[in-house]
Amino acid sequence: MGDLTVMQGPTTFMCILYVVLGTLSIICNCLNLFIWSSHRELRRKYIYLMALDAGELVNGISYVLVGMGRGLALLNGYLSEPLTVRKCFVEKYWPHSLILGTELPSFGIILISCERLCAVLRPAAYKRIFMGKFKSALLTTVPLAGVVS
Repeated sequence: MGDLTVMQGPTTFMCILYVVLGTLSIICNCLNLFIWSSHRELRRKYIYLMALDAGELVNGISYVLVGMGRGLALLNGYLSEPLTVRKCFVEKYWPHSLILGTELPSFGIILISCERLCAVLRPAAYKRIFMGKFKSALLTTVPLAGVVS
């Protein structure tokens, strides 16, 4: 399968970096969500940005889980053992959150981009599609797309 030697120093640094960046991301996204949800007008007007922050919160959690998972594997000495993709997905606890954590913000950005394009190119359709309850219904497609993919 190839050389699976692990350099202790750089790998430890990367694990610590993942945990620190993930923690910082979690704190910032929680602060953003708190601010967005503090006023009714902000909740109504910026619902898509709230969803994006929630997706980024999941991404921050995945960073922490990946850093901890790889760090524990390094400390316990099994990080360099060969592992198939299927076995990694079934036996490890962090790949699922890593996949979902990268997809949710991406799908959120796609939805926000479609909304902005529609607002600029087709204002009448924008008012019909992206207002009221239909706006919230479109928002449910983001986690649905993340789970399905």
